[in-house]
Amino acid sequence: LLADLWDRADSVVLTSATMRAGDDFGYLGGRLGLPSVEPNLINSPFDDLDRRHLLLLTDYLPAPRGQLMDRFTQASAAEIPRLCAASAGGAMTLMTARSRLEYVRDHARPILATVGMELLAQGDAPTGSLVGRMRAEPSTCLLGLRSFWEGVDIPGDALRLLMIEKIPFDPLGDPIISARKALLELHGKDPFADYLVPRAAIAFAQGVGRLIRSTSDRGVTVVLDNRMRRPLPYVDVILRGLTGPPAVLEVDKPQDAHQAVAAHLGLMIDDAWQERIDAIPGVETLSQAALEMDDLDAELSAADIERRLEIARQWLGFDEWRPGQQDVMSRFMRGEDVVAVLPTGSGKSITYQIPALMSPGVTLVVSPLIALMRDQVDNLRSRGVSEVAAIYSGVGQAEQEAVLRSARQGHIKLLYVSPERLWSPLFRAWLKDVNVTRIAVDEAHCISLWGHSFRPEYAMIPRAIAAAVGGRVPVAAVTATATADVLEDVTRLLKLQRKNAPVVGSVDRPEICYYVERCQNRKDRDLRAVQVVEAFRRRSAVVYVPTRNDTVRLSGLLRSFGHRVRPYSGAMELSERQHTEDAFRHGEIDVVVATKAFGLGIDKPDIELIVHLEMPASIEEYVQETGRAARGARDGTGPATGTAVLLSTPRDCRIHKYFVESSAPDISTVRHAWSGLVQGLNFVDPDQLSEKTDTEDGERDESHALALHYLEQVGAVRRCQDFALRGRIGSVDATEHRLEELRSRDAALADRADSLLRLAAEEEGEYRAIKWAQRLGRRVDKVEQTAVELLKLGVCSFSAWRYGWVFNRAGEADPDWDHLEHLITKRRDATRQRAEQAQVFARGRPDCRRYEMLRYLGESGPPGGSYARCGACDACTPELPRPWHDSPIDPRDAADALREEAEAVAMIFIDGTERGQWSRRNLLRALRGDGGGKYALNEMLRTHGCYGRLSLLDEQEVQDLIEQLIGEGWVEEHTPDGRDYQTLRLTPEGRRTVRGRFPR
Repeated sequence: LLADLWDRADSVVLTSATMRAGDDFGYLGGRLGLPSVEPNLINSPFDDLDRRHLLLLTDYLPAPRGQLMDRFTQASAAEIPRLCAASAGGAMTLMTARSRLEYVRDHARPILATVGMELLAQGDAPTGSLVGRMRAEPSTCLLGLRSFWEGVDIPGDALRLLMIEKIPFDPLGDPIISARKALLELHGKDPFADYLVPRAAIAFAQGVGRLIRSTSDRGVTVVLDNRMRRPLPYVDVILRGLTGPPAVLEVDKPQDAHQAVAAHLGLMIDDAWQERIDAIPGVETLSQAALEMDDLDAELSAADIERRLEIARQWLGFDEWRPGQQDVMSRFMRGEDVVAVLPTGSGKSITYQIPALMSPGVTLVVSPLIALMRDQVDNLRSRGVSEVAAIYSGVGQAEQEAVLRSARQGHIKLLYVSPERLWSPLFRAWLKDVNVTRIAVDEAHCISLWGHSFRPEYAMIPRAIAAAVGGRVPVAAVTATATADVLEDVTRLLKLQRKNAPVVGSVDRPEICYYVERCQNRKDRDLRAVQVVEAFRRRSAVVYVPTRNDTVRLSGLLRSFGHRVRPYSGAMELSERQHTEDAFRHGEIDVVVATKAFGLGIDKPDIELIVHLEMPASIEEYVQETGRAARGARDGTGPATGTAVLLSTPRDCRIHKYFVESSAPDISTVRHAWSGLVQGLNFVDPDQLSEKTDTEDGERDESHALALHYLEQVGAVRRCQDFALRGRIGSVDATEHRLEELRSRDAALADRADSLLRLAAEEEGEYRAIKWAQRLGRRVDKVEQTAVELLKLGVCSFSAWRYGWVFNRAGEADPDWDHLEHLITKRRDATRQRAEQAQVFARGRPDCRRYEMLRYLGESGPPGGSYARCGACDACTPELPRPWHDSPIDPRDAADALREEAEAVAMIFIDGTERGQWSRRNLLRALRGDGGGKYALNEMLRTHGCYGRLSLLDEQEVQDLIEQLIGEGWVEEHTPDGRDYQTLRLTPEGRRTVRGRFPR
């Protein structure tokens, strides 16, 4: 309707103060059906808004998600009245849920009354009356819900502090939101980035807009949601949508926030005022002072260690330590190297976190996945630990430097980094001044070539640590799954000086029940997956699938049955993966359909169900992935039991052959990599090593990177410190002054600085290492060395966002090709053997599934007992209940559900793929999810949001559907120019129908 209106109008003018997401009105224009929008951003009349409006982004409350939501609510209820006291009232808190508003109201109202402040809440009286009372009494405070986020005007001193409790994302349970989100996914779009984020950004800007209402207003906005402090893709969109923008200050401690509020408002917190704030019960934080650890630099006796661990146990609220925890912590605190295998969900991370918090210096934690680091940082902060930070891809250069400055000053005790970061020249330059006293390597099995998740960059951790830290420090290597051979390999590669044997706990998870479901074919398997997930509706679940095509197909099928679900694979953009992880953590979706890329990346205690569409390529992977279930069973933050269901068909596991072949490069690939290296230093762009994308699981082809690793294994090359491949270099305010000082101290460096800064001006600051090195006539690493020196001297700015590798080929002699081929064969044989054992596990009928897993991992049974009958798997206990067997879904229901949306799916798919001019046959194959075989479908078809959405319909039914659409005049057959086959395209009437009923 609106599109017709715009067509009849000569021009349309829309005005709004807040209706933009980021820097433009594209979202609004799209929702209103405007074909194009020309934005005109008029400057704010508040010229000095950055001086009058302060935005505080806090990071000392629990994350508002999942199992932490109750803690977040309680902590918010404690912190809001303290902030109100810091501003002497005149405060409004905008909230997103009535239940939390009522909790905060009931908790904070009597507390504020004791210090002479009245707390009003939406619902106490009509909106106008509440606003009037705020205006009349400057010390009054107010709690409001969505209707207070816009249209409320409280100018002047009556409102000087605004608190945003939580980013205002729409609830996914809303049927309209859910339907719109599903439609965007059919179009192949990211519903978070393209729909939920813009809506939240607009609502956030409207809420913040309540504060500064006139040219004389002054105030502070405090955001309690710590997601605004994470390098998430939507944070920048939200901040860029704010008027001004305001000045932004990041705070990690409550007292810093209180001081900042008072200082900006021109209030002086004297002793009496501070006592009034302190009298309000606040957020419980953990610090060395709270633990009464004032002798951190003293050498610890056994009694000291035991005393500190007892204090930590009480603070954590544990009745006792879990098996192996105390032994690992005691050894690590004594300064010993230690290797530990502890089961998933058993608190492995605590074994290095507690020693770090109770010991001098900084503990560097090397962790393989961003999601894992984010989870651990959030979980520590939820317990009041502020001395923790993480540096990984997506964390800006300025924030990295700020984190490392805090570490140098002793404000950071635990620093999480990815293994790649250890090779970064900028990171190493800043780390040199940090007192690193311990190293922890999480998921240490990734180091071993014979581990099930080998990663080349992990194998080089030992050398990277030695170069980055510069000396020997105690190392703790922990994992949940490792055979004895892998443990020995880890010990050897890390050069651990073990005084005692590894701490090996049982990997048994008695709270997980294991099932295998035998399926006839893929259609039967998909339906069984739907039945199983249906039995756990609205409970957290992960469905592991072999390929990214399966993630699209199965998530679409589950969505047809009303599940809140998203696909996840390594082929997705980083921002889309982060959106999915974030939505799952915060309970905004219930189900993730994922490839193994999600295997280690989530630490969510309330996952109740794990489904495998087929057996992973090793039993270790199966144990790791099923171990995501019921992680909170032992501490009450999740379900008491978890369920793991493995689906099996007669012809499954064919992808295992691909995993075997890709576990090591072909010898021809290694020879090709060798031929591209020159004698001396080689500066390599990793993205140029291979242009193909993995066709099975969607992750990047790593064969050339592995080839370089194998060349290093035989000593043919040596990896050196990475180099900044792309970045920015520019002048700063003090450049000229600092250059003059430099000329008097180091004329040669000053000359290099002049040349570098002239080139930076010519290139508008865009640093491209190899190009700049050629222009300056210097080696890449020497140019970078100059840039880092100048950065540390404050002469210029230098940041990097892409890194390359440096390999040194020392001699002309060829590698030992026979030895290389032997290593490659040995690696593939080991991978093949694990895959065969996994297939036997999936297809066999053992006496007890749990016993089979534990026996494979080297366990014979519990002390004085046996795993011959665990009582929690369908092999030894056939009568174990299967709740999905009572599922009301049968094949006819599934087909009926698909038929209801089949018309929309087919039309959206034809519309979205028309430019490709694919044959009618291939379009129908894609709709049914038949993308493999001898004649595999094009990637564009296999990654479309509608791929496989009609997989449960027979081929003839899909053919009949297309004929029906042709008969209705919405679709037509068409022979492309120069082709001898027919394709499908929408008619003008069909196009109008799609645009009107199923808009993008």
